[in-house]
Amino acid sequence: MENQVVETKKIEIDWKGNKEIVEIKKFDFGEWNEIQEQATEFNIIGKQVQTRPSLKKAKEIGLLRGIVKAPFEINIDNIRRLPLKLGQQLYEEISNFNGFGDEAEEKKS
Repeated sequence: MENQVVETKKIEIDWKGNKEIVEIKKFDFGEWNEIQEQATEFNIIGKQVQTRPSLKKAKEIGLLRGIVKAPFEINIDNIRRLPLKLGQQLYEEISNFNGFGDEAEEKKS
């Protein structure tokens, strides 16, 4: 199997009063599907299995898997502790870079 070249993008963020760089990556098809699967909650009601996507899990896993380099250790606890504005900014950047965010939708129109 060949080594795949992963497409990345550098983003400048405010981190603890300093300008820092976060590097994000573009997902491949399999990785995106894994994120969606991990973000799906399963419930058994009677004999029926019901599924429900969890936006919370999708965002957390998307950040965890989408951030390549950052001025903080990349783990789920630190992702959850990001300042709200920064977490939203990074999620939007990853979404748009991967073609499924608001910016990507505007380009389709």
